[in-house]
Amino acid sequence: MATQSTTFTTHDSPLAAATRTGPFRSWWLLLGGFLLVAVSEVVAPHQAMSAADDPQARAAFVVEHEGPLLVSYLMSFLAAPVIAALFVRLGCLPAGRGWLVGRIAAALGLLGAAGLAGLRTAELIARDLYLADPSTAPVFERIGESGAAGGVTFLALLPGMMLGLVLLACAGARAGWVGWWILAPAIAAVVSDFLPFAFKTVAFGVLAAVTCGLLLAGAFRSRGA
Repeated sequence: MATQSTTFTTHDSPLAAATRTGPFRSWWLLLGGFLLVAVSEVVAPHQAMSAADDPQARAAFVVEHEGPLLVSYLMSFLAAPVIAALFVRLGCLPAGRGWLVGRIAAALGLLGAAGLAGLRTAELIARDLYLADPSTAPVFERIGESGAAGGVTFLALLPGMMLGLVLLACAGARAGWVGWWILAPAIAAVVSDFLPFAFKTVAFGVLAAVTCGLLLAGAFRSRGA
């Protein structure tokens, strides 16, 4: 007697399909964006330069540390698209609860990543100017502090990156990947970046990577992968 087999077709979400085929596991590499930001501060402490007394002192700091600063700026610049990809991946995962918050977080993350890339580009230009003629430091810093370019860059970077990270944590909690305790490392990352201590960028990068890593682990576990 012949038997007839029946095939059931299931409609999986992109995340469920990704966990079977493998790309989802590679998303862990995207945490490297925030870690690059942290390491870039260790390579060349930007806070030490910012703490210099006047523009000429900061220009002298750039001349003295031109090599490490170049590496640091490039690392942070390259981190921007990786961070953008991480925000988009995580922010677009929720399909039910957390859908709207996740999309807003993804958009803000893109804005923040663009601001980070813009800031590092400006710093690379400043580095070249200071090396060519340190006397240009006061003029360039006045442009950065009161000019439209500096204002737009910081308005994109700070609200985008900081608020985006907190909303990303909220989206993960609403989606049920993790509990609301996930807000603790996210808020700690934001607060640390505004505290007056050396290597605060290191603290922000590490805490942001921890936050997103916990969100990834929760999303991964919730799908049974």
